[in-house]
Amino acid sequence: MREKFLKGIPVSSGIGIGKVFLYKRDLPHVPERVINEDEILKEISRFRSVINKVEKELSDLYQKVREEMGSDIADLIEFQILLLKDEEILSRVEKFIQEKKWDGAFSYYRVIQDYRESLANSSLPFIRERETDIADCAYRVLRSLLGDEKTFLSNWHTTEDVILFAFDLTPTEVAILNKEKVRGIALGRGGKSGHVAIMAKAKEIPAVDGIWDLMRDEYQNRTAILDGKRGVVIINPNEKRIAQYQREIAEEKKMKSIYLMERESECVTRDGKYIDISANIEFIGEVEKAKEYGAKGIGLFRTEYLFFSRRRIPSEEEQLFFYEEVAKKMKPYPVIIRTFDLGGDKVIPGYTELNPFLGWRGIRIFLEKRELLRTQIRAIMRAGAEHKNLKIMFPMISTLEEVQEIKREISQVKAELEAKGIPFDPEVELGIMIETPSSALLAEKIAPLVSFFSIGSNDLTQYTLACARDNERVSYLYDPLHPTVIRLYKETIAAARKYGIWVGACGEIASEVLGIVLLVGLGIDELSMVPAKIPEAKRIIRQLEWRKTQEWSEKALSLATAKGVRRFLIREIRKNLPDLAEGLNE
Repeated sequence: MREKFLKGIPVSSGIGIGKVFLYKRDLPHVPERVINEDEILKEISRFRSVINKVEKELSDLYQKVREEMGSDIADLIEFQILLLKDEEILSRVEKFIQEKKWDGAFSYYRVIQDYRESLANSSLPFIRERETDIADCAYRVLRSLLGDEKTFLSNWHTTEDVILFAFDLTPTEVAILNKEKVRGIALGRGGKSGHVAIMAKAKEIPAVDGIWDLMRDEYQNRTAILDGKRGVVIINPNEKRIAQYQREIAEEKKMKSIYLMERESECVTRDGKYIDISANIEFIGEVEKAKEYGAKGIGLFRTEYLFFSRRRIPSEEEQLFFYEEVAKKMKPYPVIIRTFDLGGDKVIPGYTELNPFLGWRGIRIFLEKRELLRTQIRAIMRAGAEHKNLKIMFPMISTLEEVQEIKREISQVKAELEAKGIPFDPEVELGIMIETPSSALLAEKIAPLVSFFSIGSNDLTQYTLACARDNERVSYLYDPLHPTVIRLYKETIAAARKYGIWVGACGEIASEVLGIVLLVGLGIDELSMVPAKIPEAKRIIRQLEWRKTQEWSEKALSLATAKGVRRFLIREIRKNLPDLAEGLNE
């Protein structure tokens, strides 16, 4: 077999090399078996015993994940426990056993198939994930009822490095993976905001998604390279290719050890410009990783993942617990909590619209559902009472009126908490995401009302250039270094300077060499990124001269194309900072 390239979507960065292991979690064939009248009660009891057994397995796994990765990630498994104990399903199974005299396995199989058929073809990712969760529960229950548990992924052990191929995986399956042996995960479906992507990143396992033709028997036991940075899986790579990737892995390990030795060093340019470096996180468990890599704060805590793990809006007390945990773990450094950014690619269950990125999204949802907004504001302010290091950031702002409305809601929440004698932090800073062209152009009007801006370059780029970043047909247009987008960065930073507030950036550009050089030159105060990229960002900044980057940024603003900007910056870096030029291509 010759080298074969499978293209997908990068969802967890890193490179892995190993033998392909095809994991197929198809429900087993369950033959119809009729039982005698006098066996009915015994069969119902056996069925209930199996449900209790599987519940114990999932509960043990929940505790393991809670200890290793945090309670918020563990909630993904708690959701499966709730599915397992769904009384509607269990009652229908027992009804089939009693009325049709089918055994427990066939009765359960028939009930589950009905549910799966209604969910599997949904166009909504949330509904499809629910179908996957149901399938995982059903797989465990049926294998136990049939006395065949050897095919559980949890019972699978390997002594060699593997690349796990699967059409999809569930939270319980990802949770038990040993990252020392599972060097990568290749999936048919899931998505960047799906639970597999979330947990793979938390476990630091490289992953690629969206490879629809990956479950071929001919791939089994073949050597494969999974490149989670570029979204590629290479089957049967030649020796030259393997050697190339092995060198890249070795270089990454070497650089990581160097970076980690320097993680506590100050992030200052050679001519004295200080830049705050913070981490983007989605789960409590990532706080320790952020500190390990040298983050001096959390620049973006994506709270919508508290929603995804439950498939519902968490209560005020649930939110309070999570925000207090993050504040306590990160103290004395600041934590910026972004309010729920639902909509767009983060689909709301049961709700569809023709163009979700331009529709009911972010702050628009919560200005319509005011109590949800107040609940989150209350939880954040209460969580800040003791540690005094929390800030609130609102997403998807496009008008001045939205900011004014938010300010009124905050004043109302403060008054309510004070009237009830509930402790809270009245000095919590308010900031907004600059991720729409209108918010950038209005920055000078908005700045007096807030304490900080954070540039979300990913959305700002796609809204400015009118191209979805995940649409392959127009992805060539997407470039956060396009001159029009750079002008919006400049407008935002200039407005912040005029009114004495600070400005950060938390999109992908904040961790890339060219983006860092450009933003530092424009006068950015803070850069926030995934924890693993922090040490390299610090190394880049410590080699820069702020004065020189200012000249480069001014020149970039005068250019007409993104290609021209990239070519200019790369040439200047090669000439002045050759150590940073590796891997940069014009």
